[in-house]
Amino acid sequence: MLLLEWVERFATSGKILIIDMGLQFPGEDTPGIDFIIPNIKYLERKEKNIVGVIFTHGHYDHIGAIPYLIEKLKYPKLFAAPLTAGIIAKRQEEFPHLKKLDIKKIEFIFGYLRVNLLKKNLITKKELAVIFDQ
Repeated sequence: MLLLEWVERFATSGKILIIDMGLQFPGEDTPGIDFIIPNIKYLERKEKNIVGVIFTHGHYDHIGAIPYLIEKLKYPKLFAAPLTAGIIAKRQEEFPHLKKLDIKKIEFIFGYLRVNLLKKNLITKKELAVIFDQ
């Protein structure tokens, strides 16, 4: 989970963009732990400043923490490639107590920050690299 935070000119508070919301898998030094969820204490009381979450691809180390954090973050806007959006939507079926997610597809502008997604192939097809531009 990567946070980008910036303050636009003449603004009174910053904007926050989150890249991925994944799980960390335990190592040999953490027996009995199934997975580790990112600490979002920094984001408490800043939920209104979150402009969105961009998902680069559908592996659990990039999307796995969504069901555990999305409600605490007040359901920010979600952005992903179609395949990743489908994986996220299918996984959310395992969490019926959460609201249905509305996942937007690809290019966006947050104030003066333009975000483009570059398609790449690492392990699964349709993965994305994130490019920031002003």
